[in-house]
Formats: sequence, C-alpha cells, structure tokens
Amino acid sequence: MLTYIEELIMEEMIKTLVDTGKWGEEDVKIGIRASFKCEYCDKDLLESVDNYKEWQVDHIIPKSKDGEESFENSALSRRTCNVNIKSRWNPVEITGEDATRDQLITAVRKYVRDKRTEILADVSFFRKTVFCK
Repeated sequence: MLTYIEELIMEEMIKTLVDTGKWGEEDVKIGIRASFKCEYCDKDLLESVDNYKEWQVDHIIPKSKDGEESFENSALSRRTCNVNIKSRWNPVEITGEDATRDQLITAVRKYVRDKRTEILADVSFFRKTVFCK
C-alpha cells in the first residue's frame, strides 16, 4: 500500500509522462507495476533506445485463447519475448484456470527462459557452422 506522499508522486509521474503525448495512462501504469522491466525476462525497457523500442503490452492469456482485455491480463514485455518467443502460448495450459496473475507470469517466465535456451542452442550451432569454431 502506498503512502499519501508516494501516491502523489506516482500521480505526478503518470501525468508528466502522459503529457508528453508519447505515453497512454494505462501504459504508464503497466510500466510502473512492472518497474519498467519486461515481466518475462527482466530487461530494463528504459535502459536504452533499443530496449525502449521493444516495449509492448502483452495479453498474458492471449485474446485468441479467451484472454480478457484488462489491466490484470496485461504484462509489460519486450517484443522479442512477446511476439518471437511466447507468441500465442497460453500459460493456463500449465497453471490451470484458477491461477493468479503472479502464477501466470511465473509460468510465462519459465516458458520464455526454456524457449530462449532452445534458441541459444540453435544459434550456437549456427555460429559454429558459419565461423567454423
């Protein structure tokens, strides 16, 4: 629970970012909830231009799998984690229907980590093939 002073500071930050015209209020709130890091890989999305340009809001439970269009079903993610790795994978397959948001995020984090490991094996093979190392 935030103190009154922390709430005022948060409201001012939201207003300042929204007033730039480059942020929507919900995007700021999603960013704040995630500490402006990808909820799937922890990459700081305000660390660099490249990271910032990867910013996406993902539906934790994909809309194609009956996921809601809601704040609770939204996660801050990198485009790489969202589109290229998680895609339409549904964490409910692992967690079950009654999972909390935290349980769903944990399942997606594991899925993304495992998929990255698989992709890394492919990339390592490609490097050895291309660079003969």
